Amino acid sequence: MDKKEIDMKKGYKVVRKRTLLSYIINGIGDVLRYKVNKWIKPRKGCGPICIFNTIEDAKKFKRDNHTIYECLYERSPEHRVYNGNEGESIFHLPRGTILATKVKLLRRIR
Repeated sequence: MDKKEIDMKKGYKVVRKRTLLSYIINGIGDVLRYKVNKWIKPRKGCGPICIFNTIEDAKKFKRDNHTIYECLYERSPEHRVYNGNEGESIFHLPRGTILATKVKLLRRIR
């Protein structure tokens, strides 16, 4: 881990099993493919990445075909997720959602 990563926060990312594709809610956001130990940023024109602050909130959100990864993240100053002009406020997202400007999966939890 480099010096910059030491200042990053730890969170939890829910992704699809095997493919490590992100999960989107009601078509909001953009599907991203994650790789372990690689930084991922939102695509151009898309808002921040959603992660969870606690493992408990991630477990409540997870579905059968999903898995949870511990991750490092850089917190976003934004308060909504969006794909182009469509979007949702952080207040309408699942409990414990945190918005990030970049995310790095570290290890599979469940």
